[in-house]
Amino acid sequence: MKKEKKKGVEGMRKFLSILMVLMLVFTFLPRIPISFGATLAGSVTIKDITLTPDTVGEITRIDIKFSLSGDNLLANSDNIQVIFPQDLGGDINKEFTLPSAIPTTAVLIDGSNNIVDVQVDLMNKKIAIITSINVPKDIDHTLTILPQAGIKNPTRSGFYKIKVQTNKHTFNEFSVFVRPGVFDHMEIYPDPAFVESNHFPSGDTVASFGNHTTFSILPKDMYGNTIYKGYSHGLGTYVKDSDDDCGFDTGSRIPPVNHPTTRIPPARWILVYDVYTLTHANWWWGIDVWDTPNRYTWLDHSAAAGNDDTSIFLNPIYNKNLSDFILEVKIAFDNANYHGGVKFRFNGYYARYDGRANGYYIELSSSAAPNNLRLIKTVNGTDNPIAASSVTIAANTWYSIKIVANGPNIDIYWNGSATPTISVTDYSFTSGIFGLWQFGGDATARKTYFDNFVIKNAAGNVVIFSDDFERKISTEKSPIETGV
Repeated sequence: MKKEKKKGVEGMRKFLSILMVLMLVFTFLPRIPISFGATLAGSVTIKDITLTPDTVGEITRIDIKFSLSGDNLLANSDNIQVIFPQDLGGDINKEFTLPSAIPTTAVLIDGSNNIVDVQVDLMNKKIAIITSINVPKDIDHTLTILPQAGIKNPTRSGFYKIKVQTNKHTFNEFSVFVRPGVFDHMEIYPDPAFVESNHFPSGDTVASFGNHTTFSILPKDMYGNTIYKGYSHGLGTYVKDSDDDCGFDTGSRIPPVNHPTTRIPPARWILVYDVYTLTHANWWWGIDVWDTPNRYTWLDHSAAAGNDDTSIFLNPIYNKNLSDFILEVKIAFDNANYHGGVKFRFNGYYARYDGRANGYYIELSSSAAPNNLRLIKTVNGTDNPIAASSVTIAANTWYSIKIVANGPNIDIYWNGSATPTISVTDYSFTSGIFGLWQFGGDATARKTYFDNFVIKNAAGNVVIFSDDFERKISTEKSPIETGV
């Protein structure tokens, strides 16, 4: 009798164990019948998917604009399914994070909370939604999953394909880009691979290194820079002549020139020039005859009217959009017809008369004598002189420029002066990027030399970027259109 009772207890324990396992399984399975492809009477067309915010690791709002063909969805029975990508290598950093349950209040259809039920299939990264209204075919609809749902973006930036289907319609997929965070602009393989385009990219792939790899265009970063991701090399990369977007590609000139591929490096500086004329200044690095043995960089324009503005800007990987700072640089000119200077708080990689250009620049110009040192702001490409002063400049002589920007207050120190040579208050532009430039719009040959470029924080105790131009990171080309 005791043995039979013992067997009964053991049987009950086994039954309860199986029941608990089944309960756990069904907890993670959708409660509604997700009939993937049950009738397949039509198809889904995804018009757009928007993530807000779209940065890595953030809890996001998802707006899916779609239409149906072939059949309507009926209220309280049919369902819409959103399928998130799963990484083939099992890397959860490359997957959206889904909650185990989503309240009906966290989902909208066409802007209204007409939702009966929401089910989450964690194992297959799927969400199924039943609406309380019919969803007609052949018109656009918007499915919104609010941040209250708790869906989190992947923690690795990149493109991700999201699928949408119903129990009556075959799936369609749409690629979304999850952007890097502030301190994670891109993955580096193995060197910095940023390239800035002055216009919009002309195709899916515009740059390549030899015959080996390609750079793929990524959406613009938080500073508005076009980013290319791919394999890079210390000796530089190459941009195809078919890419007429880059301000530093010879093919971007007007009229277009069928020039061999131009090297664009993963370097500290990049060349940008306006496209109104054919001749831009050459860009050199090394040692010129008048000053040895130190190395420096310079812009060199021939004795022919050419580009108004040839600039070198810091590469986007270094060119931080700063507000308050101290900038120091050495500058020299090869003759009495000098014309060049420094750009700061610029809104982009633009020539000074580009209609999109906004920012400040220092102009040192013999033609403006006696007030040959000027602080100018360009507003949508139009010059607005702010202040001027007279300084002494001799050929082949180094001078120092120091810019101290603190809020609206801008002080310019010339050649080590203890007091500002120019001191102004201007509220037009509060932050921006940095560059060096030379004028070439007249028929005068000139060179403008630069050395010991340093950017510090406003207190002057932290160096944000520095370049003494003693090291070259570019191709062995002369002149170096590629960068240093």
